[in-house]
Amino acid sequence: MKQFGPIAFMLLLPFGFHGLQVAQGSATAEQTSTPATEAAALAAFRAQLATIRHNEVTPPPHSPVVLQSSGVDAWLAGPGQKKLPAGVSQVRLWSGPGMIHGSALVDFDQVHKAHPNSNPLVEAMLESLFTGVHQVGATARVDSPSAPKAQLTITQVTLDGQAIPSGLIDAAIAAFVTPHHPDIRRTFQVSLPRHVRQVEVRHNQVVLQY
Repeated sequence: MKQFGPIAFMLLLPFGFHGLQVAQGSATAEQTSTPATEAAALAAFRAQLATIRHNEVTPPPHSPVVLQSSGVDAWLAGPGQKKLPAGVSQVRLWSGPGMIHGSALVDFDQVHKAHPNSNPLVEAMLESLFTGVHQVGATARVDSPSAPKAQLTITQVTLDGQAIPSGLIDAAIAAFVTPHHPDIRRTFQVSLPRHVRQVEVRHNQVVLQY
């Protein structure tokens, strides 16, 4: 699902988790879901992806496409689960105006085993700092929403609800993200689908404006 790539980065925060992506806090009301509502959200999300693909190969004008966080969550809990890195599960997403949030359960021992750092000293340091199973969260600010590339900055990362110092965030991104996604740094850019002029991040929605 090639077209999902840019949207995944926009919504999942590339803290190494396709998706990344913070325990659900008081600012986020967790929605009650059932198999029926999850199936409906997944069907709607797949239809939206088909619309994005169609819009890429047809000239504008096009109507805005509204992606719901519930649809992305349903995709990640179903067919998208196999695209998550080893050791990453239970990815959840939500957003507010200009901000994107994500959470995941991360088994750092599996992550280290699947993606060891080429520098043994760095690997030893990371293993001492990041080990075991933890709830990891991240928040990113949308700095520039316009095509051809939106720009985001990761503003916060938490481990079991506790904020990680800024220096450790940079070290974690360098260790877990950059080796696999060289263009990703603390501030990074995301290529938007063809013909999209800009994105608008709302409460639990990302709107693609054509």
